[in-house]
Amino acid sequence: MKLFYCLPLTAMLVLHAGCSQGTTEQPAEVVAAVAAPPDALVMVKDVAITDHDVQLVLKSGGHDEEELTPERRKNVLDVIVNKELRAQAATELGLANNASYLARIRPLEAQLNAVRRQALNDLYFRKEIEAKATVSDAEVKAYFEANKERIQTETHVAQILIKNRKVIEQRHREIVDGASFDEVAKKQFPGELPAKVARPWDMGFLKWSQLPAQWVPVLDGMKDGEVSGVIEGAGGRYWIVQKIESRKAPEIDLKLVRPIVTGLLKNERVEALQASTDKRLREEAGLD
Repeated sequence: MKLFYCLPLTAMLVLHAGCSQGTTEQPAEVVAAVAAPPDALVMVKDVAITDHDVQLVLKSGGHDEEELTPERRKNVLDVIVNKELRAQAATELGLANNASYLARIRPLEAQLNAVRRQALNDLYFRKEIEAKATVSDAEVKAYFEANKERIQTETHVAQILIKNRKVIEQRHREIVDGASFDEVAKKQFPGELPAKVARPWDMGFLKWSQLPAQWVPVLDGMKDGEVSGVIEGAGGRYWIVQKIESRKAPEIDLKLVRPIVTGLLKNERVEALQASTDKRLREEAGLD
């Protein structure tokens, strides 16, 4: 078995195991480590031992690297190498299928795979999805013109928010049966309310970009003073909303909302591109 120590040379050279085992036998040749990764300190067959491995041992032993001598550091590296050699020998004997070994290693492999998936997913998302989800000035202008009336409208809204469908359906029945919106909304705030927050369910006037997406089509079909049915949102949230009043805000022009519109279109494009990419990748993998 050859054990290659990687030296920080331009040509990246490695030596036979003899020099690292402390024997008097000198290496007969110098071998180019073409397969060694750039951060490898030692190659044990095709397994790279890196500074990360050394740091892990030092931290687990409570050692301060700054206090370690070069000799002590080399001893740590030798311990890691010897363990790797024995681990490879155990694998050759078929011990990697041992039940107790698998019980220890599988949870750790799952954690490592989770980190690997997330890190690569983040890189892929930025390169193949986010970077390609571009929005032009013409598209921003077209969106503004098509939605100008909505964008230049502010809506005074009150809400009842409950994360329980049965409870909010009961509250809606109470309103249908004649209770006022405020009477029902107040049930979410038991006790006396401070004068400054007499109606905490009153959201005031909201701009178009502040309205939850689930509210928009509902509010578009409501008149001032009307109360909605139960609106379902993400995360187990349910609302009943009252459209108190709408007012025009012509001062809201394209220049003012350009960043918001750009972000909105960007998000829509990202979601569409991510969905199509996931579908393609699943098809290519034979999962759909």
